[in-house]
This record gives sequence, structure tokens and C-alpha cells, in this order.
Amino acid sequence: MASKNTIVRFIRGVAPAASVLTPPLAGRWLATLFCTPQRRPPLSRELKWLEGSTRSAVSYQKNYNLPIWTWGEGPTVLLVHGWSGRGSQMAGMAHSLVEAGFKVVAFDLPGHGDADGKLSALPMFAKAIRLVADQVGPLHGIIAHSLGTTGVSLALAGGLSVEKVVYMAPPENMPIYLQRTGKLLGFRPGIAARAQKHLETLYGLPLKSARATTFGPAMSASLLVIHDDTDTDVLLEEGKLVARHWPGAELIVTHGHGHNRLVRMPETVEIAVGFLNREKEKSEAG
Repeated sequence: MASKNTIVRFIRGVAPAASVLTPPLAGRWLATLFCTPQRRPPLSRELKWLEGSTRSAVSYQKNYNLPIWTWGEGPTVLLVHGWSGRGSQMAGMAHSLVEAGFKVVAFDLPGHGDADGKLSALPMFAKAIRLVADQVGPLHGIIAHSLGTTGVSLALAGGLSVEKVVYMAPPENMPIYLQRTGKLLGFRPGIAARAQKHLETLYGLPLKSARATTFGPAMSASLLVIHDDTDTDVLLEEGKLVARHWPGAELIVTHGHGHNRLVRMPETVEIAVGFLNREKEKSEAG
């Protein structure tokens, strides 16, 4: 199998000419590339985190399953990974959540980890989150990372019910990432706009609907945003925008954890568990 670097070099060699000679085709090609996550095997520490869980699955569609891992008993907390991630990345939080009295559920999104499929997109994220929630819920809380947060927001906008959500490093402006991907792969200016139009037609979702400025004001779940000021993948300003447009949201800024380490650092896990547990105790008292 060709390495990732070889594939990227090939795309960069062909994309400029394709952009000029066949702009519509180049737009659809970029759209497909943008919706193709990179599968990475779980690290040894993640396999350790999965120990003690019960594995099951949910049917996304015929012959298309998403794996689920479950720990503990109590109010259910769903863990949602980000783009090109996997449920096992989030499993480092499971022990602390179980100790706090929660049932914990992690899963692989379509096209990620051990899940079926090759392509993935935000509407698929939202559908998968609702399907898993229907199987394991009702949900007390959700902890989501990176693009998984946008999938959760779309699921909430579509009627998913949950009391508390924790967003770690949430992106806010998807067209920026599409443009960035197009530039990185060598597509000419304007092709990203074609790719965006193709995706919006294909999935029936304007990307502006996935922006906090659009969905945020209507949200009723309590939100905590945790974002690191050294994150170079999703800048802190995006997390600030999400918090600013979500009624009553809290924002905590960390330092030195970057983007992916944020989900496994003891400091951030403690903050997330404390936020969810605080509301659980209020519910039990009431």
C-alpha cells in the first residue's frame, strides 16, 4: 500500500492541473478527499484504557456497524472523538468518570477506528451520535473533542436531549478547514468553494448551519468549553466563539496541552468530570 506521503505528493502533482482543466471534477475530488478520514490503529495506552469495557455495536445502516465500548453504571456519559480519531482516544477518561458514578460509553464514528465505511461527514457524525444515544441513553452528559463537538451540536439541533456537554477544542468555521485542505493539497483558489457547494448539495446541510453563530443561540444544554492556548490545529479564538454564542456557556483556557493531548491530560479530565458531576449531584439532591 502506498504511504500517506506518496499519496499526498501525487495529489499535489495533479491537483493544480485538474483545477484548471476540469474545475467541477476537481471540486468533487477535493470534497471526497475532505471527507476521507485517516485510520490510525490504537496506541498501546489506548488498548490498556479499553480493558474492563464491554464491547457491542450499533447498526448505522445495513452491514454497516459502529463499535461501542461501555464501562460502569449510573447516569450515562457519551464520549465523542474528533476527525481521524477513534473512541479509544477518549477512553482515558473512563476510569475517572466511573469512579464519579457514571456509566461511560465510547464509540467509533463512521469511517474511523474499527467502524465500517471509508467516508465520513458532519451529517454522518450527527446521525451516528443519535443512533448510539438511542441505544445507550438517556444521556446525562457528552464529552466531545474537536470536530466531534460539531457533530454533537448538529445532533442537539436535531432533537438529541442531554443535560450537560463538554467541548474540548471545538472548531467553529468549517469552510476555513476546507479551504486549508485545498491549499495544502495544491488545489487552485476557487476549488474549495466548488467542493463546499458539492458537499452542501450532497448532504443537504449548508456549512453555515454548523457554525456556533447559527446553532448556538438556540441551545439549552449546559456547556463547558475547554481549549488550550497552544492549540495550533483549532485556534483558541474558535473555542471562544462557541462559548460566546451558547447561552450560559463556561470557558476554561489551559496552557501547554495542544490539541490532541487535551483529552488525556489529568487536569482537563478532572475539570470535565467535575463539571458533569456537579450537575449530577444537583439532580440527585432535587
